[in-house]
Amino acid sequence: MYNVKQKILLCIQNPFAMDNLFSQLEVLTKNFDITIISTNYLLDENSKNKYIEFMSSINLKNIYFIPFYGSKLKRGIKSMLATHSFLLKLNKTINFEEFSACIIENDFYIWQRIILEKLISKKCVQVGLDLDGVTMPLDTFRNLLEGEDVWQIIKKLHKRRELITTRNKKKNIAESITDVFDRIKDNIIDRKILSLIFYKKKFNYKPFNLNLLDTGSFDYKISFFFSSYYFWSKIYNKKNNFLIELKNKCNCKKDIIKNKVLYISPILKDNLNYSIISNKIDNLVSFFNKLKIRNLHLQKIDFRFHPMQDGKMIKFVNKIISEKNIKILKSTNSSESLNDIACNYHSVIGGLSGALFYLKNSCNNINVYCLKSLSIDSFGKNYFLKLINEKIIHYNDKEKIFEDYENLIKNIILKKEKEDLNNLLKVLINNSTKYTTN
Repeated sequence: MYNVKQKILLCIQNPFAMDNLFSQLEVLTKNFDITIISTNYLLDENSKNKYIEFMSSINLKNIYFIPFYGSKLKRGIKSMLATHSFLLKLNKTINFEEFSACIIENDFYIWQRIILEKLISKKCVQVGLDLDGVTMPLDTFRNLLEGEDVWQIIKKLHKRRELITTRNKKKNIAESITDVFDRIKDNIIDRKILSLIFYKKKFNYKPFNLNLLDTGSFDYKISFFFSSYYFWSKIYNKKNNFLIELKNKCNCKKDIIKNKVLYISPILKDNLNYSIISNKIDNLVSFFNKLKIRNLHLQKIDFRFHPMQDGKMIKFVNKIISEKNIKILKSTNSSESLNDIACNYHSVIGGLSGALFYLKNSCNNINVYCLKSLSIDSFGKNYFLKLINEKIIHYNDKEKIFEDYENLIKNIILKKEKEDLNNLLKVLINNSTKYTTN
C-alpha cells in the first residue's frame, strides 16, 4: 500500500542559511513532503534561482520567498502590505492545515507569528530551530555556564545578541529618532492596524520576544551547535530539547591526500589599512607554514572572502597579496556552498564564525583551526565558547601555541549524543498528543 508522506513546513528568515542545510534537506525529502518559506533578505534573482533549482533537484517542489523587506532592508508600509498580501495568497495556494510539523527559527517576526497563530493547524507540532552557535555576548554566556540564572541573563539581552545597556550607549540622537519611527511602524501600523485588517488579530510582541526572539513556547527545540543546545537546555526541559547531527555527503577516505587549505575571511572593514591587512596575511602564511611542517604535501591557500565583502576591499587585499608576491595564496569563489567545497581541503583556517562549524561538519576528513588574533577583538577573551565541544582546534597565533580551552570550563558536561533529525521528526510527530492521523 502506498504511504503518503507526512508534510513538514520549514520556515527560515535568512534564505542563505539554507546553504548549510542542503545535505540535511536531501535526506529529509526522502521521507517527508517538505515546503519551505523564507524571505527576500539580501536575495537577488541569481540566488533565488539557485535555491529553486537545488530544491527541484531533490524533489522539493514548494519553496516561497516572502517580500518582507523593502529597499536597504527596511520595513516600510509598502513592504508590510506586500508581506500580508503574499501570505493571504499563499494560504490559498497551499493547505497549511495539512502540515504535521512546522520547523521555524523563532516567533519574533510578524510573518512567523501569522503562520504559527493563524495558518497552521493547532495539531501541528511546532519545532523551534537554532542554526547558529549561541549569539549572546560570550562573557555573558560564560556567566551562564558558571551558574547565573538564565532568566536574569535574558532580561539584560536585546534580541539575544547584545546587552541592552551596551546597545543604548551606541545610539546617537539621529539613530534614536529613527528607532522611534521604526517602532511606531512595527508596533502600531504592522502588528496592530494592518494585522486587524488582514487577520482580525493583533500580533503584539510577547513577553521576552525582544530579549530572546523565542518565547520558549515551542513544543520542541532543536539546535545544531552545542553552545545553543546548552543555552536552550536552561529554558526547555530535557525531553523537549535536542542536539542535532548535521548531515553531509562526504565520501573522503582517511588516506586521501589533499594539498589545499581554505582561509575563511571575516568581513574586512573599510578602515583597515595596508599595514593591518598585511599583518593578517603574514599571520595566515606563518600558520600555513607551521601546518606544512607535518603536512609536506600542502601547496596552496584558497582565500575565501566573506560573501558580503565589498569589491573595493577585495581588490585592495588582492593587490597586497600580489605586491607581497605570495604565490601560494589565491582568492577563490565566495558564493559556493560550504557543503560542496569542504571535501576539497585538508584544513580550514579562520576567525570565529559559524562557517567553521559547518565546514567541520561537512567533511569527515578535515581539520578546522580558529585563530585567536582573528577572533578576540570581535568576541572577547571567551570567544571560544561559541564553538565549544565542536572539535575546532584553537591556535594562539601571537604566542604560537595551541590552546585547549574546554578544560577551563567547570561544571559542564560537554559530550552530548546527537540526534538524527529524520528519525527524531518521525518520533515527535507520531508521539505527539497534538497530532492524530485521519
